[in-house]
Formats: sequence, C-alpha cells, structure tokens
Amino acid sequence: MAGYLEDLDELILKCRNRSAREYIREAVASYRAEAYRSSIVSCWVAVCYDLIEKLRELSLAGDKQATDKIEVLDRIHRTNDLPQSLKFEKEILEFARDKIEIISAIECEDLKRILQDRHRCAHPSLNAEGEQYSPPAELARLHIHSAVTHLLQHEPAQGKFALDRVLSQIQSEYFPSSRTDILRTFQNGPIRRARPSLVRALISVLLKDLFLKENETHDQMVKLVASLNSINTMHRTVYSDRSAEILPAIVSRVSDKDLHRVAYRISKLSDGWDFLEVMQKSRIQRYVEKIPTDQFVMIPSLLSFPPLNASATNRVKFAAIDDIEEIFPFSVPEEIIDRTIKLYHSSRNYHQANRIARTLQVFSLSFGADHVDLLLSTAKENDQVTESFEFPNLLLEIKKNKSQGLRDLDHLLRENGLERFCELIQDEENPQD
Repeated sequence: MAGYLEDLDELILKCRNRSAREYIREAVASYRAEAYRSSIVSCWVAVCYDLIEKLRELSLAGDKQATDKIEVLDRIHRTNDLPQSLKFEKEILEFARDKIEIISAIECEDLKRILQDRHRCAHPSLNAEGEQYSPPAELARLHIHSAVTHLLQHEPAQGKFALDRVLSQIQSEYFPSSRTDILRTFQNGPIRRARPSLVRALISVLLKDLFLKENETHDQMVKLVASLNSINTMHRTVYSDRSAEILPAIVSRVSDKDLHRVAYRISKLSDGWDFLEVMQKSRIQRYVEKIPTDQFVMIPSLLSFPPLNASATNRVKFAAIDDIEEIFPFSVPEEIIDRTIKLYHSSRNYHQANRIARTLQVFSLSFGADHVDLLLSTAKENDQVTESFEFPNLLLEIKKNKSQGLRDLDHLLRENGLERFCELIQDEENPQD
C-alpha cells in the first residue's frame, strides 16, 4: 500500500556501518522519547560517520579522490584543527555528490536539510532571542528515513568508480561463469543495494558489449549473459525499463554479417526477446531460416528457444551434411538426428554414405529407439548405405551405446531384412584371438 510508514527498527537494521547504526539507534530512541532535537542531531552524526567510513572503504579499494580526502581528515585529527574540521563537515555532502558520486543531487539536498536542521537544533545562536526551536515529530522521522534510504543502507561505491570496479571483476578470467555463482557474487558486492543509476549504467555497458563487441571469446559472452540475467533477478524493474529503452537501438546497429551474435545471444538473455521491436524480431527470424553453414552450430540452441523454434526447424529441413557436421555431438536435438538419417537414406554413393554414417556414429549417443527404428526401416532400400564400409560400424556404435528404449538389435535387423549383419556385428564385438 502506498504511503505506509516504514518501521524504524527495520531502518536501523539496514545500516551497514556499526557506528552509524548506533547513532541511528540513538536517533530512533530520542524520537520515541519525544526528544526530537536530539534525534535530528544524532541523525546527522550518523550521516557523518557513515560518509567517513565509506571514504575509508573506497580508499582501500583504490579510489584516489577518497584517499586524498581521508588524508585531509587524518591531518585534521592530528592537529586538532577545529576550523578545518567544521569546513570538512560542511563540504562532505558536496564531495560525496560531485567527486565520488555515492549520492545523487536530490539525495544531497535531502541530506543537507538534516545538516541545516541539526544547526537549528544544536546552535541556539541561530534562533531569535527567547525563541526555542522545536522540530515536529514528522521532521525527525523524515530525517531518519532519508539518512538510511539515501546513504546508510548502501554500499560505498555507487558512481563511476563502482561501475569500473564491477566491469573489471566481470572481465577477469577468474570471475565465475555460472549464473548461480555470479548471482551470489553480485549479492555480496556493490550492486546488492545499488542505486538505480548505477544499475542502469551497468546494464547499458553490458548490453553494448554483448551485442556490439567483436572478437569476444565464448567464455566472455557466457559471463556477460549470466551477469545480465543475474541483474534481472536482483533489480527486475530497473533491468526491464533500461533494456526496453536501449536494446532496440543497440540491435539496430548490428549489421547483417554480425546478426548471428544477436540471434544466439538473445536466445540466452532472460526476457531479451520481449524488448525488441516487431521488425527486429522478423529480421532475426528470417536470418535463422537462412543461417549460413559456418553458423549452423547455433541451431540446437535456437531450436530450444520458442520464439525462434519455427525458423530453426525450417532451416533444419534444408540442412546438408556440411551444415550438420558443424553441430557439437552433445545432446543433439531430434530434428537434427532425423534430418541426418533422411540424408543418409538418400546417399547417392558410398563416399557420401560413409561420410554421413560417421556423423551418425557420433550422434548415436543421443539416439532413442525411434531413431534406430527409422534408420533400419529404410536402410535396406538403398544399397549405397547397406553396402558401405561404415554401415556395420554404425550398427556396432548403436549397440555399444545401448540407445534409450532400444529392443534387441539383432531382432530389429531381422525384422528389417538385414539379418546378414547380425553375425558380422557379433564377430566385430567379440573378435577371436
């Protein structure tokens, strides 16, 4: 329900830094005791402690500007320089906004109001003679909420430094490649509670790299896809809005010769297809129907992707053995096996039959009983198949791999008038010394 009051105890638990959490706890206790001036003062102290701690974390991570600012603070502490201390406190919000970008302009204004009201609460000289400043309860509660939601609950890195840090991690050869591991990594990193601006920037960079970057390795592509899918899981609304904004523009920049990148990668990207324009979808579907031989290796993945299944199926119907030999022999789709068997049955010479038989031997690990029935039921109709050197080897491979649900191979051979091969494959399977 819109407009609900967030529980103050939940806000306390959201604070990352221990010192800041204790001051927010004090601010909440003062609020509940109706000591609203004390509540606002404690709230500002929590903001200061949190900003200083974030600067130290960024300095350790290598941020030069944060390091310089921490050196100034350390010098203030060593010399007990009160004027510089006040100056540091006065300027810290602008520094966080402009230099290290961990708060936005709007968030900076909200946090400045805490500082202004803190002055009014803690400095009697700012009030007219005899006038006591009494902030309302709603103002104290608002400041507590603003401090936690704008700053205290977030990771220290949110701006360009955070973006560079995440991109550097993804590009590392030691970055995980599985979606589960990447999701776990992100959930314990700077984008766990990242502001939408950082998430949008990261999505933009990753989508451009995924679809426009050339000479990218398969491992890098897998990491990009898994990273985007993980961000979709963590920040679904921001992911959907940003992808809908920029993905069509990115895809429109891809030339025909590079369209294979879009066809394959969009099939791996969660919800990616939904963000494309109608004309872009039609373009990709037509490409898949005419996919060239050197990209036919993508067909198994495209067959398992519903929006492109029909186009990939049409392409398989016209596949030649040159196309099929591009397929990796792991979990070969039924459509590919059926097409290869059909090509085998129409072999015009022994050379062609032997070539296709060698491919079928590799695919036989994925054979089901129906494939064996289909292979044997029509093999006898073409002596270029049955008289070829590789046909007995194919039968041996089928028998060795024990195709799923396969009945006794000898019985099947006899049923199909190929009983002469029963003894041959038996001899080959158990050679005499």
